[in-house]
Amino acid sequence: MKTKAASISLKNNTIRINKDILPRLDQECIKYLLLHELTHYKLKSKYHNGNFYKQLNRKVNNTKVKELEKRILTSLLEINKTP
Repeated sequence: MKTKAASISLKNNTIRINKDILPRLDQECIKYLLLHELTHYKLKSKYHNGNFYKQLNRKVNNTKVKELEKRILTSLLEINKTP
């Protein structure tokens, strides 16, 4: 899984975190990835709609969400640069 940092299977109730990105992330980013996927689980939806962000922002404010997602995306881009 090189194109995603994490994913959830609502059918199997399984969260997957990219093993290549884990060593590059700090604890705050890893916690955010889990919270993000657990929000999908709570809503039983894979979509990033208004309700998703409303639930997510109850735990993490929107400015922090953007910062964490930028850090995660930067790490994801770095591992995809490596041959």
